Amino acid sequence: MRDQAAIGLARLLARPAWADSDAAPRLRDALSSLSTDPNAVVRMQAAHGLPSIVDADSPSTIVGHLRVRILAEQDENVLAVHLQTLQRVMAAAHAGDVDQLIEELAGRPQGAFLRQDDPDEGSADADWWDRRSDAVELASAILTRLAVVDGALFSLRLLSDWLAGPLRNTARTRTLLRHLQPYLISPDGTGQEAVFILLGTAARAIEAAWKGATATRTTGGGEEDSIRARDAALIAHQLAQQLDLAGDAENDRARDDDFTARSADTVFADKAMLLLRELSSVQHPQVTQPVVQALIRLSKTRPAEALQAIADAVSETGPYVTDPLAAGAICPYLIQLLAESRDLVLVRQPHFAS
Repeated sequence: MRDQAAIGLARLLARPAWADSDAAPRLRDALSSLSTDPNAVVRMQAAHGLPSIVDADSPSTIVGHLRVRILAEQDENVLAVHLQTLQRVMAAAHAGDVDQLIEELAGRPQGAFLRQDDPDEGSADADWWDRRSDAVELASAILTRLAVVDGALFSLRLLSDWLAGPLRNTARTRTLLRHLQPYLISPDGTGQEAVFILLGTAARAIEAAWKGATATRTTGGGEEDSIRARDAALIAHQLAQQLDLAGDAENDRARDDDFTARSADTVFADKAMLLLRELSSVQHPQVTQPVVQALIRLSKTRPAEALQAIADAVSETGPYVTDPLAAGAICPYLIQLLAESRDLVLVRQPHFAS
């Protein structure tokens, strides 16, 4: 029954008529008491009403109250509700306060998944990332915003460290890539530069891991090298996909005649092409396909550069040439180029056109 009482109190205080009434102080006291209830279900329901307990017009005050509860909370589901509230108010709060809270959470048992990796022990609390809990998803969203939008020190340092070793925890890297993708194409460019720097770090690490694993494997490497090559291809595939999706969105935005939109499209194309060139070194059909697709999208902005990058990505002796996916992606592209930019194909890439 106490959980139902918490739901009712939170709903009442969300209504201005009750929040401004004479009964409001007693309702807030009752809900505050339930927020520390021994039962996790009761605490979770009360957590939804936290902004009603404190001054909802002051994000800094809410962050201060959240800090006490987040650092003390042991239940994962209650923690997720608090992180959801933090995510909702963080844009109006001081980034340094939120970043400090995340750093403090990383030092608690319930935030162990936010710690830096130990070089000798590998990824911290990998099981949290493998099962993609709500707390992990919300913490990832908060962390990425702090890092790429606010440049918050702890979050940016942690994200840089994780992406410098993307294969240490592939589940974590996949989660971070999903949360970074929206900043690739933010309407005003906020965070784009930081995201490309972080993704460049990841791409170079993936390229090095792939080359190292495949070189060793050809000289009699064991199962560990095969797993490493597979993981590198998996992450490269997702990163290329994210760039492909972002390129599609950029093309949609640049269809109008707004100069700013077209300029932003050019900036994105130049940065994305550098990443795709690095990813193209991972010669696996499931990586080459999204790389080629993304480059084809970028050809609307940088046609000559995209054509050269595609020619370089599709090795004559690589596995993608004989893959059925190749014909479906490249043939329509070349047919369109021959119809619209024949000289570009025949002059620059005669061997590719053939």
